Amino acid sequence: MTSSILQNLAPRALFGDDSPDICRSYSEDNQAAPISGMLTFHKLITYIAAAGLAITCLSTFVLVLGHIFSYREPRIQKQLIRMILIAPAFAIFCFIGVASYHLTPYFPPIAELYEAFALVALFYLMIAMLTPDAPTWTGQHAFFADPANGGSAAFTKTYIMVMQLLPGRIITTVAIIIVSAVNCTGGKSYQHAHTIINIVNGIQAALALVALFRFLMRWTRQLKAADNKIVGKLACFKLIVAIQFVQRIIFSILTQAGALDGSKTLSYNDLNFGLSNVLTVVEATVVAVMMVVFYWPGQYRNRTNALEAGKVGEPTNMAQKQKLSPIRAAWDAIDLLDVLAGVVRAVKLFGAQRRGGSRRNVSQQASQQAYYPAADDSPPQYGAGCARQ
Repeated sequence: MTSSILQNLAPRALFGDDSPDICRSYSEDNQAAPISGMLTFHKLITYIAAAGLAITCLSTFVLVLGHIFSYREPRIQKQLIRMILIAPAFAIFCFIGVASYHLTPYFPPIAELYEAFALVALFYLMIAMLTPDAPTWTGQHAFFADPANGGSAAFTKTYIMVMQLLPGRIITTVAIIIVSAVNCTGGKSYQHAHTIINIVNGIQAALALVALFRFLMRWTRQLKAADNKIVGKLACFKLIVAIQFVQRIIFSILTQAGALDGSKTLSYNDLNFGLSNVLTVVEATVVAVMMVVFYWPGQYRNRTNALEAGKVGEPTNMAQKQKLSPIRAAWDAIDLLDVLAGVVRAVKLFGAQRRGGSRRNVSQQASQQAYYPAADDSPPQYGAGCARQ
C-alpha cells in the first residue's frame, strides 16, 4: 500500500511547468534491455548492493556489539558507536534505493541526514578525548576558553559552525522529500529544486568540515596521545563523508548537463537512481571493513586503560573504568538529547554573538542560559546540572 501511494505521489507535477509526459515510469517493463541474457543492469547492481549491504552490516554489527559489551568510557564509546553506524545507514537506505527505484527520492536522503548526526558525534568525540575530567559544558568551555587552548571566541565559532549542519540538514531532507513527492523526477522543476538543495547541503557540510578540520589540526598531538588509532578512526569516517560530498556534486553536474539520459542497456532510472546508490553502498562496504581495524574495542576491554588526552602517565579515576551494562550502552548511543542540547546551545551562542558584547563572555553567558536536560552519559558521581557530551 505504501509503495502504491509513493508511486502515485512521485509522478505528480503539482507545481512548476512539468508536463505529464516528462514523468518517468518506475515499472520494470520500462527499464533498459538486458546486458546479457536475462540480466539487466538494474538486477546486476541490486546483487552488488545486496552483497555490500551484508558485508557492511556484519562488520559494523560486530564492532557495535564489541563496544556495547565492553562499555567503560561512556563519553567516548557512545560517540564511536554513532560514528560506526554511518556505514550501515548509507548501505541500508541506498540499497533500498537500488532495489526499488520509486523509493530512491525518499530513502537515501535519510542516510544523508544521519551523516549530520555522525559529524556532530565526531566533534563530541574529540571534545571528550581532550577533556576527560570535564563531563559538563561548563568544564569543557573553561578548558577551551583558556588562551593557551585557543580561547573562547575560536571554540564558540567552531561549535556554531559544526552544529548548524544538523538543523539545516533536517530542513533540506524534508524539502527534498516534498519536492520528490510533488514533482516529476525527470522534470525541470525537480532538477532545479534538487540542484538548489544539493548546493545548500554542500555549503552547510563544507562549513562544518572546515571547522572540524581546523579543530583537528589544532589538537592532533593531544588526540594521538589519547588514542594512537585516532587518525585511522577519523580517516575512515571522513572518507565516506568526503566521497559523498564530491559524488553529490558530480552527479548534480552530470544531471544538469543531460549526460544521464540513458541508453539501450542503461535506463534513465539506472543512471540517475541506481548508479549513485550502488556506488554509495560499495563505498560504505569499504569503510566498514576499514573500521574493523581502527574501531576495534580491544582497548576498552582492559579495566586499567587510562584516557589521558595529552597527560601521559596521569591515571584517570578508576571508578570511571567500571564496565557498564549493554542496555545502558545501547541507550546512550540512541539517546540524542545531548545532540539536541548542543543545537540549542549553538543557537544561543549565535544569538549572543549577534547581540554583541565581550567575545570572551559570550560562551559563559550562553552556557548558563542553554541548559537542556540530557540523559546521563557519564558515571553517576558526576552529578547533574549541565547537558553532557
